[in-house]
Amino acid sequence: MRIPHTVGEVLQKHSVLLVFRLLPCGFRSRDLREHLAPLLGDDPSQWTQGRLTYQLRRLRLHGLIACEAGTQRYHVTPRGQRVALWISRCHARLFRPALGELLPDKFFQGRQPASCVGDL
Repeated sequence: MRIPHTVGEVLQKHSVLLVFRLLPCGFRSRDLREHLAPLLGDDPSQWTQGRLTYQLRRLRLHGLIACEAGTQRYHVTPRGQRVALWISRCHARLFRPALGELLPDKFFQGRQPASCVGDL
């Protein structure tokens, strides 16, 4: 069983969708690995095909990406773009300012606020 997604994982995954939305020919799983692994602090070469398949399947089942017929390429759906924009805007305009106001500066101790959410 997979551990539930952290706030940082969800935010990074959706920010990658916004980048892939700009690609006219779609993206492959290799592209996802190269963009998402560094954002999550991992080495792209250590990501297995199973982990990539899991990420792609979750995005596809939620309707955020769709597979292009007859190819191994994916494209971001209009719903995927709306959800990714909404998540990134909520983080920038709601969650980040709210955490800054609610939590003292010493709580973060040089860490990003998204990485501290699990410590609450």
